[in-house]
Amino acid sequence: SPAAASVACAQCRLDIAGTAKITARSHGGSNWSPPLRLTLIVAAGLQINEVADKGDPDDRCAGADWVELRNPTPGQLPLEGLVLSDDKGPSDADALILGAAGCPLALSAGELLLLCREGAASVGGASFAGCGFAFGIGGEDAVSLHAVDGALVDEVVGCCSGDAGSSYGRPEGGGGGFAVLPRRTPGAPNIA
Repeated sequence: SPAAASVACAQCRLDIAGTAKITARSHGGSNWSPPLRLTLIVAAGLQINEVADKGDPDDRCAGADWVELRNPTPGQLPLEGLVLSDDKGPSDADALILGAAGCPLALSAGELLLLCREGAASVGGASFAGCGFAFGIGGEDAVSLHAVDGALVDEVVGCCSGDAGSSYGRPEGGGGGFAVLPRRTPGAPNIA
């Protein structure tokens, strides 16, 4: 009779977000199965840091709405396949799928990604034309970030300040809940 297949299993835990590539094979008697290759993208830790629903012509987004994402982790986080949306959800035609050709693919530790409505994205001093989002941000809107599998990564509900001089974001240091920030800082650390 054929020998029973034996499979070695192990549990893995990723303590920080990132990309893990796993190759697995099973062994039955003297035969090995073809390799099964999996790529896991773990986006835990990426935050929506600051949102502006009213543009200011003097901002880096030249008067357009904007969203700023922040990597608060000690490692690099992948952006490819994450989805930024308003209250219509990640399946809406105006939702932005991050990591498209010519757009940022990852954020290093502490980096900020500024996304302008119908415009560019920027990381540090680099600008990426055409990498912004299409949806408009309303005064009571929700802005959400979803993982590749649709799981919610972060969300801002009841957003925004409604004022071109202020924004809605996490207080200085990036921890805690959201509040109206008296000074907007697109692409720079928040000031409470």
